[in-house]
Amino acid sequence: MAYLHCHTKGCEWSQDDFYSKRYNPFTKIWSDVKWLISPKYMRMENYIIEDLVKYTKVPIYRIATKGNQVTVFSWNWLLLEIVKDIKVAAETKWWTYEKFKKDHDAGKALCPKCKQNNFDID
Repeated sequence: MAYLHCHTKGCEWSQDDFYSKRYNPFTKIWSDVKWLISPKYMRMENYIIEDLVKYTKVPIYRIATKGNQVTVFSWNWLLLEIVKDIKVAAETKWWTYEKFKKDHDAGKALCPKCKQNNFDID
């Protein structure tokens, strides 16, 4: 896995890790289902949920607890995770490192946002 992003000033484009047979949208969703399918309440920082709700546009019911924490039901969180995984997959330009390398070597790998070839892989 590797995180691809553009280093052009002001661009800030990035994509999730490259996919593989063991790490892809289907394995991510299956992992989420296995982790969150059993009904339970989970406590976490509110900003984590706020960011996901903003990204997915899926509202989620929260119960305020102490400090900046909230409690959510696992199935609500599962819905957020599945929508996030699908959105991330849809926004992924290069699914594999091999495809990115092939396009990069051929001079076809240009940032979808700024159209420059100024990438970094972390």
